[in-house]
Amino acid sequence: MRTFTTGATRDDATTKPSYCGFLSPRALKRFGQYMLVHQRQADGKLRASDNWKRGMPREEYLESLLRHTIDLWDEYERKGTWNEELECAILFNAQGLLHETMKEEEILDQAMIFNAQVLRPRLLREMLKAARRK
Repeated sequence: MRTFTTGATRDDATTKPSYCGFLSPRALKRFGQYMLVHQRQADGKLRASDNWKRGMPREEYLESLLRHTIDLWDEYERKGTWNEELECAILFNAQGLLHETMKEEEILDQAMIFNAQVLRPRLLREMLKAARRK
């Protein structure tokens, strides 16, 4: 427990993520600029900023992630330079891949809970009824 000079108290923060320490505001701002540019589709229409959250196959993210990573590596090997655009593309695909993985795990968790709370008891009741009839 932390107590401040004002007398206010808060719980201990040692088990909470330190986003200020873990993330770079400069990198996030640059990523936001990248996303703004790529919000415009090939047909000229603007997609919603959270369009990617609607879901894409993880294989799509992985293919793109690897392609951009290899392009970045190749540029560094040949020119000795780094490419912010490619780095942002890598960040987008890594984030999308993680998002989809977490969504799938959440769906599986919910299915297991539904199975345990609804299906299994229903099956047990039906089995008990069938046993009583015998």
